[in-house]
Amino acid sequence: MSDDWQERPKTKFIELSAWEEYPRVCREIMSEAKILTGGNRAKELLFRGLARETYELASTLERSRFSTNGVLWVHHYLRFIEEIQAQVSSLTGQTWDQVREANSATFYDKEEWYRHYPYMTYLRHHGYPSPLLDWTISPYVAAYFAFQAEPSVRRVAVYAFLEYTRGSKAWKADEAHVKGLGPIVQTHHRHYRQQSRYTVCVKKENDSEWHYVPYGSILESSDTSQDLFWKITLPMACRDEALAYLRLHNVTGYSLFGTEEALLNSLYCEQVVRNSQ
Repeated sequence: MSDDWQERPKTKFIELSAWEEYPRVCREIMSEAKILTGGNRAKELLFRGLARETYELASTLERSRFSTNGVLWVHHYLRFIEEIQAQVSSLTGQTWDQVREANSATFYDKEEWYRHYPYMTYLRHHGYPSPLLDWTISPYVAAYFAFQAEPSVRRVAVYAFLEYTRGSKAWKADEAHVKGLGPIVQTHHRHYRQQSRYTVCVKKENDSEWHYVPYGSILESSDTSQDLFWKITLPMACRDEALAYLRLHNVTGYSLFGTEEALLNSLYCEQVVRNSQ
């Protein structure tokens, strides 16, 4: 097993000047991740696009009024989503395991979260504040979302994330860590169209209850064998070239969302790119 992780920083920053560099850099990051993990395919490399290079990794829960400085006890969040569960089920016709049966003290160390994963991903996909941060295993899908930025933005960003390099994930008491939740869940079709994955950033205070914490907390850790990041930035000026490239790889709004609105937006974007050439 490689010990290259001992020599790398927690986050590597890569600034690109043109789109043509992006596929090559992504291949290099994938190769580095393969070396770090000893070729273990179970340790997935994840990507997330951000529509401005200054944006940080943050869940919608972290940005909501539910949290205080991005922090919220897990049992508080479970109470919030339990309060609305009957209404959501009644109005949508969908059913999930009852949240009231969850034990927040063991929610993440006894895999109890998995029973409530479908409900939590449903809430995430439909706009309810969520601790789930969505990623994709495709660097091209991540790039598509990054380039949905406002025209005035100068640079966009794509993060890559590797959860751990060793045989299994470990963490110290009272130290934040990122937990990957895996791809298998019955939820909205967008999850599979976008090759989605989800993570949560959690911490267990004084070996008692879990709570959600900001992703910035991870940077305080000195452990570079897990929770590793790469941050790639690209100029917004290469947006049309990027979207044309992505379209050739069938990465469009319609392929990712599957709605009529996304279809028409994709056709419009094709016209804009074609007429600008």
